[in-house]
Amino acid sequence: MFRLGSAGGCALVMASAQHSSLLSESCLKFVFLLMLTIIGRLLKYFANMFNSISSFFQPNRAANPAMLDVFARAKPFMAHHWTGHRADVWSLETLGVKPEYQGKGYGKQLVQWGLERARQDCVSASVIASFDKENFYKACGFGEIVGNVCDGDGNPMAKFKGGELLFKDPEGVGSQ
Repeated sequence: MFRLGSAGGCALVMASAQHSSLLSESCLKFVFLLMLTIIGRLLKYFANMFNSISSFFQPNRAANPAMLDVFARAKPFMAHHWTGHRADVWSLETLGVKPEYQGKGYGKQLVQWGLERARQDCVSASVIASFDKENFYKACGFGEIVGNVCDGDGNPMAKFKGGELLFKDPEGVGSQ
């Protein structure tokens, strides 16, 4: 037998008479982890390159720095809705399903998950509906529209479509 080489404390040994190689289990693990690391780094490199190229041709308009804190700046215009028994809620305001997956029940499952958490905690659930999606939330169990978070003079969200606010209160708790 003679040694062909070693890496990371693993030696590749070849028996000249049998023409077969023997790799220890730890050496196989090392080689496997090394390959995973290399593949991972290559994937990360190509993903970053893809994102850089695609953001050049299609800039992310949603990442407008002036809009990053729009909810925080709009809070004084909508905070009055989250008072009393609705002060502690499960809020589903960032819920969404990609258009190609809509109509397949995924959104309803997400809403039901949030409503179930609110029910378990005996608190209300709230949602700020995207434009023309309030009927979807009503069908999922939310009550009437209690207001619109885009209303109010000087509200930084006034130019947005949608913003209808719906609540689902726990059983036995009346609406405000």
